[in-house]
Amino acid sequence: MIDLKQLKNIPRYKDIATILVVHGFEHVAEALGITTLYTKVGRLIRRSQEPEVAVSLARRIRSALEQLGPTFIKLGQILSTRRDLLPEDFIEEFSQLQDSVPPMEYEKVRRVFLAEMGKPPEEVFAHFEQQWL
Repeated sequence: MIDLKQLKNIPRYKDIATILVVHGFEHVAEALGITTLYTKVGRLIRRSQEPEVAVSLARRIRSALEQLGPTFIKLGQILSTRRDLLPEDFIEEFSQLQDSVPPMEYEKVRRVFLAEMGKPPEEVFAHFEQQWL
């Protein structure tokens, strides 16, 4: 039987699968078991563009992390501090996630917060910054 909680995540899984395919990581989507969500999208993307060979693996991963959103960006930020785990080219790319990440739109943050907490941020906090510099 399908868990109803998983059904609400299907659009996000499709987004993740699409981003992985765009950046040439369809094998990761396959390993995650979300291949059925990207099969049609993957065919369209492969016909229109192949991942650039000239773009480094580290840059493709950083770009995918940025597109995947805040949780993945945070993972990249953490990895950027792990010189004991990653080669220098990955450290350099992931370090860009420390200070050059585009801000998330407040309305998107508010919708997620409302869905998760059941109340808007302004009812939970005395002050909730809507814009960051």
